[in-house]
Amino acid sequence: MINFRLVRVMPAFVASLVLLHVLTSVAHSQEDDSYPEEFGQPMPLYAVGLGPLHWPITTGSEQAQAYFDQGVQFMYAFTPMNAARSFIEAQELDPDCAMCFFGEAWAWGPYLNGPMRTANAPRAYAAIHKAKRLAATAAPMEQALIDAMLVRYTEVHDSDTRRGLDSTYAVAVG
Repeated sequence: MINFRLVRVMPAFVASLVLLHVLTSVAHSQEDDSYPEEFGQPMPLYAVGLGPLHWPITTGSEQAQAYFDQGVQFMYAFTPMNAARSFIEAQELDPDCAMCFFGEAWAWGPYLNGPMRTANAPRAYAAIHKAKRLAATAAPMEQALIDAMLVRYTEVHDSDTRRGLDSTYAVAVG
C-alpha cells in the first residue's frame, strides 16, 4: 500500500538534502584549505589487499612505518592522493620522520599517469623542505633521496620548466 503522505513529503525532503549539499559545497569552496576535502577524513590502514611491500625507514613508530609502506604501495598503484594521505598519517604518528615528508612530496609530484598540478606545487615544495630539515637523523640513503628530490620542486608550478626539473631530478637520483 502506498503512503501518500510520505509521497508528498519526499520531494521536499530530497530538495532540502540537495540544498544542504550545495550550501555545504559552496561554504567549503570558500575556505582556504591547503589539502583536498577528503584529507579531513581519517586514513585507514589497510591490513590486506595492497601487498607485502616493506621499505624500512628511520622511525621509532611501527604505525608510522606501516602508513609509510602503505603510501609507497599506493604510489605504485597510481593512487597518489591516497598515498599522500598515508604519508601525512605517518607524519602525525612520527613528526620527526624525514621520509614521511619525503613520501608526501613524492605523492604531490608528477607521475606516470598524471602531470604536476598547480595546487600541488606548494605542498610538494613544503614537504620536501620539511624532510630536509629533519634529515640529519635519517639514514644516509634517506638523506640522499631527500637531497635529490629537493631539485624536483619549486614553490610555484610552471609547466614550462617542469621537464627541466624532472630531468635534473633524474640525474640526481641516477
